[in-house]
Amino acid sequence: MTLKVSRFKEQIKKTKPHKHDEYYELIFLSQGEGFHCIESEKFMVSPPDFYFLKPGQLHFWQFTSIPKGYVILFNKSEFDAIKENTLIELIRNLTEITRIKIQPDKFPTNLLQEIFNEFQQQNK
Repeated sequence: MTLKVSRFKEQIKKTKPHKHDEYYELIFLSQGEGFHCIESEKFMVSPPDFYFLKPGQLHFWQFTSIPKGYVILFNKSEFDAIKENTLIELIRNLTEITRIKIQPDKFPTNLLQEIFNEFQQQNK
């Protein structure tokens, strides 16, 4: 797997601590309440939120209301270093960021839906 786009699982549950060694994870939450623990930090989920997980980061969720949003998983090898150098630089700049609060009117719902729809078509 080098790229996967999906809707966030709409379930109230606690996940076990786990990590993704092979890929980055972009998580956009538009709804939900609870906690997201990443390494030694505990974040109160208060959407709209954006989380950026790097390969190997230990994390788990504990929701108290149904979450909604999108997840984008990718391996950096998915991107051509010459053609997508701006995107690769952005990823490099995000390495110190774990969570970003998003203003409700700035949540990229339409963009995420378009990315999801495009991925569902399974075109290159």
